[in-house]
Amino acid sequence: MIWVILYDIPNTSEQFEVSLSPISDVIDSTYPTATKSSSNITWKGEYTTEDNGHCKLTVEHRQYMFLFYTTLPLGPFTYSAQIVILNGKTYLEEFEKLVSKFGLNTTESNDMVTNWTIEMSQSKYTALTLFDNSVDTFIPLSVKGFTQKHRVLIGIESINQEQLDSLRSQNKISQIDDIQQRVRPTGKYVVEWGGVETHFY
Repeated sequence: MIWVILYDIPNTSEQFEVSLSPISDVIDSTYPTATKSSSNITWKGEYTTEDNGHCKLTVEHRQYMFLFYTTLPLGPFTYSAQIVILNGKTYLEEFEKLVSKFGLNTTESNDMVTNWTIEMSQSKYTALTLFDNSVDTFIPLSVKGFTQKHRVLIGIESINQEQLDSLRSQNKISQIDDIQQRVRPTGKYVVEWGGVETHFY
């Protein structure tokens, strides 16, 4: 589940066009319904900003506070990312600490935590893949007129002890304290955040 929100200076009205161009057919659903052509998925409409710069989006004469899409599980591919392991006994505290480093506001952070921790609670270990700019290589995001993008996308996968030992032996695991604090843009920018199920390990 992945959300996309636009921000601009207050009291602004503009046309918008948001496009996703995934490298494969991984987009499962969109809200509101997007237009599909070839490998592109596009939303078009108009936005007006609130006092805090948050854009209210109008698509096909209906208003929305965000755009939303889901993906099919991602299989192995070449990417650049850090990997963090959550323990089933302390997953909530660990995940909240991790999310606090993503540069999200309170609402966005709460959405991230509440939508994924139920799944984590059922696993002894959860591997989180923190995609950096490599997200642009497999789900490119383009928003006309917006040059600043704050993309926070994590892969989420339940793993067993054998998979954990393999990751440890390859020195692929990062500690939460070592994850760099991300800085949220200001002014006119796009925020995208959410998680995808992975089958990497």
